[in-house]
Amino acid sequence: KYSPDMLDYVFVVYNGIFCTSLLYYLIYTAYKKNNPFINNRSVLPSIVCGIVWAIAMNAYFMALDPKNLGVDTTFPIMSAGPQVISSLWGVLYYKEIKGKRNISYLVIAVMCSLVAVVLVSLSKFDI
Repeated sequence: KYSPDMLDYVFVVYNGIFCTSLLYYLIYTAYKKNNPFINNRSVLPSIVCGIVWAIAMNAYFMALDPKNLGVDTTFPIMSAGPQVISSLWGVLYYKEIKGKRNISYLVIAVMCSLVAVVLVSLSKFDI
């Protein structure tokens, strides 16, 4: 019988990711004849990003638990959130989208996504 606690599966997911990354690294090292290129300046930021990602994945697994939000509520939030954030980065930092018409389309799309997330979240509760 499987465990109903979603945090019991975190270790398995992390081990799978670690083993796959290690396999890719070993293949890359063999391809480069034991002389891989490693940018020393990127090692610490990579570790920090991995830690932040691990914290986010733990929160995701906790939210997936039926006692909390559950799958039907968590998945739309986890799908819409990164899209909205990456769109904002694209507009505000990288200046990828220009023109009032395109910005207005993006604002409408972001608002629709946020309204959808709020409605899906509220559907979990009896009002």
